[in-house]
Amino acid sequence: MFALLFLLLITFIGWEALRFYRRCANLPPGPFAVPLLGNFINEVKPPYFHVALKRLSGRFGSVFTVHLPYPVVNISDFETIRDTFRGNDVTGRMQNVLIEVTRSCENGGIVASQGASWQEQRRFAIATLRDFGMGKNLMEEKVRLSAKNMVEFIGKQDLGNIDLRWSIQVFVSNIINEFLFGFQYPYEDCGKLMNFVLGLNDAISELSRSRIVPIIFMLPWTRHLPIFSYYWAQHHKRFQTMIDYVRETASAVKIDLTEEPTCYVQAYKKNNKDQRFEQMVACCADLFNAGQETTTTTLRWSMLFLAAHPEVQEKLRSEIHAHIGRDRIASMADKAKMPYASAVINEVQRCANIVAPNPILFHKTTVDTVIGGHKVVANTLVNGDVHQMMKTDAVFEQPDRFWPERYIAEDRVTLRKELVERTIPFGIGKRQCAGEGLARTELFIGLTSLIQNFRVLPLPDSTIDLEPIYTNIHFPKPQNFRLERVKHHHGQ
Repeated sequence: MFALLFLLLITFIGWEALRFYRRCANLPPGPFAVPLLGNFINEVKPPYFHVALKRLSGRFGSVFTVHLPYPVVNISDFETIRDTFRGNDVTGRMQNVLIEVTRSCENGGIVASQGASWQEQRRFAIATLRDFGMGKNLMEEKVRLSAKNMVEFIGKQDLGNIDLRWSIQVFVSNIINEFLFGFQYPYEDCGKLMNFVLGLNDAISELSRSRIVPIIFMLPWTRHLPIFSYYWAQHHKRFQTMIDYVRETASAVKIDLTEEPTCYVQAYKKNNKDQRFEQMVACCADLFNAGQETTTTTLRWSMLFLAAHPEVQEKLRSEIHAHIGRDRIASMADKAKMPYASAVINEVQRCANIVAPNPILFHKTTVDTVIGGHKVVANTLVNGDVHQMMKTDAVFEQPDRFWPERYIAEDRVTLRKELVERTIPFGIGKRQCAGEGLARTELFIGLTSLIQNFRVLPLPDSTIDLEPIYTNIHFPKPQNFRLERVKHHHGQ
C-alpha cells in the first residue's frame, strides 16, 4: 500500500514537473525555476521584488520570465510597456487568494476585476469623476477648500516638532470621502476616518511582510491548515474591517433619485447598471484605497525630499510667490505658468517611486499575443515594471539624484516631453489609474499650499532618512519636521 502511494506521489511530481517545464519552454527566457516554489528558492525575496527584478533584467534583458511561483513576463523598458498595454490583449487580472482577502464580491470593484464588469465600472467611475469636475470645477474647489483647512490646522500645531502625516492624510482622505459619500470630516473630529486609513496601512504592511502569505499564495489549499488558517483569518479580518467602514458609510448616504447626484454613491444608485450593493461597496473601497494612499504617500515623500534639498524648496517657493502670491490658494489654471512646480512633482513621483511590483496589479493576457518579439500565450501574467523603468531608463541621467531641473527644457518654460512621458506613476494604457486627474489636482494644490505657507526643515541635529519601508507601497519612514511660517505681506 505504502509503495503504491509512494509511486503515485512520484508520478504526480514527475507529471507536474513535465507540465511546468513544457510551459516554461513557450515563455520568454528567464532564471531557472522549480515547480511550486518558482524563483522564490533562488532569486526572489519578498518584499524586495523590485531588487530581484532589476538584477534579472541585467541578466536577461528588458523582457524575461520570472516565476512567483506562477510565470510572470516582466517588462522593464518604456517602449515595450507602452506598446503592450496600449491594446486590449493584456487587460485581464489574475484571480488569486490575495484578491480573495481584499474584495467583497466575485469579480467586484475596479482594480482586481476583469472583462465586461471591469470595463463598465471603470468607465462609470471616470465619467462620474468628470461630471463632478466639470462645470464649476466642483472637485477642484473641494481640493482647494481641503488645502485651506490643512494649512489652518497645521498653523495651530507646535511647528517646532510636527508630524505632517496626519494633516496630509486628512487633506487627501477628506477629498475622496466627499467624492464618494458627500461629506468631509473636520480635523478635530476625524478619528473614524483615520482609524480606517491607518488600519488600511497596517493591513497592507502586514500582508507584505508575512512569512505565511507567500506560501498560501503558492499553495492556496494551505490556508485551511491549522496555524495557517489562523494567520490567514487575521489578514482577512483586517481588510474586511476596512470594507465594513465603506459599507457603513455608503449605507448612510441619503438617496433621492429625483435629485441630481452630489456624490459617487448617489450617482451609482441612480445611473449604474449593476445595482448590487456589494458591487457598489467594492467600487467605493477600490476608489478610496487607490485615491488616498498613493497621493498621501507621494505628498509625504515630497516633504522629505524638499526638507533634504532646501535649495529646491526655496526655488519652488519663489515660483509660487511670483505666480500665486502669498495668500491665495493655488488653482489648476496656475499650473501652466509654473513649470518648476510641475518638474518638482514629476521628480518626487519618479524618485519616491512608491508602487512596487504587486501580484494584485499584475496584468493577464486575454489572448495569445506578442510581447517584445516573444510569443506569449493567453492567461499568462504580465508585469509592466514601471517601478524599475522610472529608476533606470537612460533618459534619466544620474537617476538616483533628486534633481527637478532635469525636466525643464532649454526655453525654461516648458517640460522635456521625453522625460515626462516616461514618468508614469499612474500606470499606462487601458488600466491606467482612473483617478489620475483628481490625484494630480491634489498633488499640485496640496504641495503648493504647504510650501507657500511653511518652510519645511529637518529637526535640529537630525538628517532626513530617504530609505523607504518596503511593502507593496514604498512608505516613507515616520519622521517629524520643524516648520517655519512664511511671512505674509500683511506681516502675519
